[in-house]
Amino acid sequence: MLLLALMAGLQIWSAIKESQVWDEGFELGSGYAYLKTGRLRFNLEQPPLAKLLAALPLLYLNPRLAVEDPSWINQQDIEFGFSFMYHNRVPADTMLIAARSSIILLTAALGFLMAAWTRRRFGNGPALLAVALLAFDPNILAHGHYATTDLGATFFMFAACIAWDAFLGSLRKFHLVLAGTLLGFAIGTKFSAVMLLPAYAILYAIRWWQQRERFTLLHFAGSLLAVAAIAYMAIVAVYLPEAKFFVPAWAMKRPGPPLATVVNCDDTAAELLCWAGGIASLQANSFYHGLNNFIQHNAGGHLSYLLGQFSHNGWWYYFAVVFLVKTPTADLLLFGILLLGGLSGLFRNGFRINILRAPSAWATIFIPAVLYFGLSMASRIDLGVRHLLPFYPFFFIALAAGFFALVKSRPPWTGPLLILVCVLLAAESLSAFPDYLSFFNLVSGGTWRGPHYLLDSNIDWGEDLKKLKGYINTHPAPQYCLEYFGTAEPPYYGIEHLGYVARTNQPGERKDMDCMVAISVTLLYDLYEAPGSFTWLRARKPVGHVGGIWIFDVRKPHD
Repeated sequence: MLLLALMAGLQIWSAIKESQVWDEGFELGSGYAYLKTGRLRFNLEQPPLAKLLAALPLLYLNPRLAVEDPSWINQQDIEFGFSFMYHNRVPADTMLIAARSSIILLTAALGFLMAAWTRRRFGNGPALLAVALLAFDPNILAHGHYATTDLGATFFMFAACIAWDAFLGSLRKFHLVLAGTLLGFAIGTKFSAVMLLPAYAILYAIRWWQQRERFTLLHFAGSLLAVAAIAYMAIVAVYLPEAKFFVPAWAMKRPGPPLATVVNCDDTAAELLCWAGGIASLQANSFYHGLNNFIQHNAGGHLSYLLGQFSHNGWWYYFAVVFLVKTPTADLLLFGILLLGGLSGLFRNGFRINILRAPSAWATIFIPAVLYFGLSMASRIDLGVRHLLPFYPFFFIALAAGFFALVKSRPPWTGPLLILVCVLLAAESLSAFPDYLSFFNLVSGGTWRGPHYLLDSNIDWGEDLKKLKGYINTHPAPQYCLEYFGTAEPPYYGIEHLGYVARTNQPGERKDMDCMVAISVTLLYDLYEAPGSFTWLRARKPVGHVGGIWIFDVRKPHD
């Protein structure tokens, strides 16, 4: 509990000190609008459950919902989010802290679930180490206090897997209903959670292989159908105002629009959805519309950055690099030790291994982790470590349980090694405070080397505007020039009268510049900018940085 309390305290401090990240405004506005009107008008690609949880405290604050605003009428999500946050009767920071508090509580709940399940399945030592790995992980500390959907997906996907593990152990109907409900809630948070269905099937097959006297083919088929049906009902509950559009059109006297009105049936990736729509006579609703948007987005890709290169289609090894440079050094050290120990065990056993005979708890953490990591590598939306977050709870438990299994004979180096890992983990995490989002591990070279590997939400997502105001106050200059990547409003934080940052192909404007330049590193390295826009600025040495905003001195000498 002390570790979780420390984690929550660090997150609260960071939440207070940071401005909104890119997605928070329109996701929070979307969730609040859904609570108030029962309508989903924005950001359908992200299912609403986590947005609803974040927006719940706003019902007490009662900010104004400007349905007459052109951004609402024209369904412009970014513009609506900006208007909702910065042109409202409730201050933006007040709404942010309230919404972020919900996600911080969800992060603590994730830690509690991890501790309880790991303790029951592996013991006290692994449970404590797994929670420590979670509590000091800068990626969890960062995204665990933003009012976005990533931590919500992490929580529900982990909870769904351990509920399915409980069902396979007990075969109780209660656990089946719980596993199905949490599966539906996970999909109601992120569409990528559909990978849990094959994970459920594989985990069941492993249990059947190990305990054939308890499981049958009929029970296997019945359980999967039941859990899918329960998950579907949970999804309907998430989209409750549109519940009537989740039944077949033939069952209604006045059916709604057909599925084809919101799904691009000409697209190869959506053919399965269109086929199912034809067979089941599905109606159009926000769930299918959002799922289609997700499929379309993945098919079309997204502009991303890796190792100095840009691509709309991504790289199959993108998340492998993300894992290597964003995962704390202590975790990588433990991972390396376990790999060496595992290879040594294989060598001693003549490279004979039978995964199907391993204890079921190991399958519960390995199967979802491997499937999710593989799904991430196959994705063409390479935006950052936040999309890898659902992998990490399983990874933390695997590291903790694997370490204690490896050293159960307690050789002399076990104690010192564990102390080294814990000290390294805490030191690296605390050294990143409070700029957790821009964390890169020691192996990669730290934050200053970060842009050589990754950009966007890996290092700079618009969260540092409030910190920049503090930097300006402590480093006064006649003029600051700002190039900001984000959706917060600089004047809201008292950052006004800013100069223009010239591009490389504007020699005259560059010559006239006489200011301190504050530039988001995502833009500095030309992501979402014309190639070479800031080559001239990257040739200079920065004088400092505030998280993901780097500071350059381009003032002219004055007598």
